[in-house]
Amino acid sequence: MRILLSILSLLVPRGERPRWREEWRAELQHGHRRMILGALPDAWAMRRLASGFRLRTPGFPRRHPFHALDQDMRYALRTFATGKSFTLAVIGSLAIGIAATTTAFAVVNARFFRPYPAVAAQDELVRVTIGPPQRVYFGTSWSDYELLRHGLAAIDSLFGAYQTMFAVASGGGEEPRTVAGLVVTGNYFDVLGVRPSLGRVFQPDEDAAPWARPAVVVSHRYWQRDLSGDPAVLQRTLSVNGAVLPIIGVTPEGFDGLWTAGEMWVTFALSDLVFRDEGGQPIQARAAEPFFMDLVGRLKPSATIEQGRAQAAALVQPLTEARDRGTRTLVVRVDALRMEDPVTYGLSSLSYMAVPLIVLLIACVNAANLLLARATRRSQDWLVRLALGASRWRLVRQLLVESLLLAVGGAALGLVLCFWTLGFVDRQARGDVVIDATVVLFVLAAAFTTSLVFGLGPALSVTRAAVSRAPEAGRFMRGPFGSRTRAALVMLQAALCLGLLATGAQFTKTLRTLTDDGLPDPGQYLRVSLDLDPLRYGRAGAEAFYLQLLERVEALPAVRSAALADKDVLSGLVGGSPIRVRVPGEWPDPLRGVVTMYVAG
Repeated sequence: MRILLSILSLLVPRGERPRWREEWRAELQHGHRRMILGALPDAWAMRRLASGFRLRTPGFPRRHPFHALDQDMRYALRTFATGKSFTLAVIGSLAIGIAATTTAFAVVNARFFRPYPAVAAQDELVRVTIGPPQRVYFGTSWSDYELLRHGLAAIDSLFGAYQTMFAVASGGGEEPRTVAGLVVTGNYFDVLGVRPSLGRVFQPDEDAAPWARPAVVVSHRYWQRDLSGDPAVLQRTLSVNGAVLPIIGVTPEGFDGLWTAGEMWVTFALSDLVFRDEGGQPIQARAAEPFFMDLVGRLKPSATIEQGRAQAAALVQPLTEARDRGTRTLVVRVDALRMEDPVTYGLSSLSYMAVPLIVLLIACVNAANLLLARATRRSQDWLVRLALGASRWRLVRQLLVESLLLAVGGAALGLVLCFWTLGFVDRQARGDVVIDATVVLFVLAAAFTTSLVFGLGPALSVTRAAVSRAPEAGRFMRGPFGSRTRAALVMLQAALCLGLLATGAQFTKTLRTLTDDGLPDPGQYLRVSLDLDPLRYGRAGAEAFYLQLLERVEALPAVRSAALADKDVLSGLVGGSPIRVRVPGEWPDPLRGVVTMYVAG
């Protein structure tokens, strides 16, 4: 400590060094090593004072509401060093609340505000949808796409994309596995402004003629994970739904589509790999029934969204006449491109932050209670400051500085915890929930707001008592006033905790009721998901397959019963969507996609 003190004294003007060393040796002897935290800022302050930096006129320091703020910060750091238990308790509780709230905000930010990776000039992109006024989207036929593409003059280029699943094998005798992908128009990458990291992407006219130039573009993640980052990937082929397609390009890292993650792309020229007619025969998308196709376009340099909406309104009548959609009112919407539509999903997404905000509020009330108790014990300090001429604002500012430093410490630790929790969130989300500049600004705003929430109330209460009843302030703040205030904070904290626990218990009970009520032990069931469509089964072949599968499974000695369903029963229970269970003689439609078999043993 003496060596460190000698080094720090080099910052002090030469004439003041002996006195400064003597004073700080006495400080260290009295307060031990924890007092060294204030030596560096004190030495630096003396250096600035000697240089005249803080003096407007010799001998007259500047007086403004925040003068000597660095002194308040140094004093706060010293008090934190002497009360480590208090400091750790406040910072720890705030860190948990800020981490939970920041994680929830990071999810909301990724869904609404964060730009898509590798997409150029996203603010120029718009999404076009067809549906009734209730914002339920209709399926889009190829003729609808052609009408919108030519009728929206404000949009420079409009692409269509269809999300699907492919059965993909990379060669070498490998068994096919299901891979998420998209069937897109040839101008898909051109509209988004996405440039490949390897090879090339589709050209705008590449989907003009069926199977004229068959090819597939893969994502950077698929290239690294399934193809081992092979540098010769452009010389390889993939078996996609039974068709051998050459790989022509790899998308940039981080880009996997827009609303849903995809790992490979083919053009609508190869759409008969996915689409079927009523008889189960492959057909092109141009001849298929309406399907859910995402439509996204880029505005022209001089165009606005309002112009696009006005042009879309003029297309309502032609779209209505082209096909009966079972509704009298049809709306064509042109909206800014976002991960999610705030009007449709904003309330549900913001509800994700309700519980984390309650946790943060509990942490603030806990910190306020601790700060009030600590400030009450320091009542003699306030009396001494008042006797020396300190104003009430100076006392309030001291407590607010301490609150802000505690909140900053909680925010820093909370940000570290947030990085850790995002690893779990990524498994549930698309993997693009990250800490960006918006999230960091939110953390700073949360730190400032929480410092006011838990610091301003105790600061005003304690200083009001000290100023109004200075001679008996110590007794007053330890008496009924302080007791009532602390009791109110404890009651508020207990109420919030009980409400949070009740909400969690009710949620757990509801989820357990939805999944288990009336059902036998889930361990007796086996669930298998099947998808024959990528293997290009016809209707007759699919029905024969399901019939044979059900008969063979029911014949197994350990199986009591078996059934087929269109989707996962749990997703139907939780999501509220209908479930159709198939009985003998009624087989799943191969055009409906994934079918789930439930086996009870």
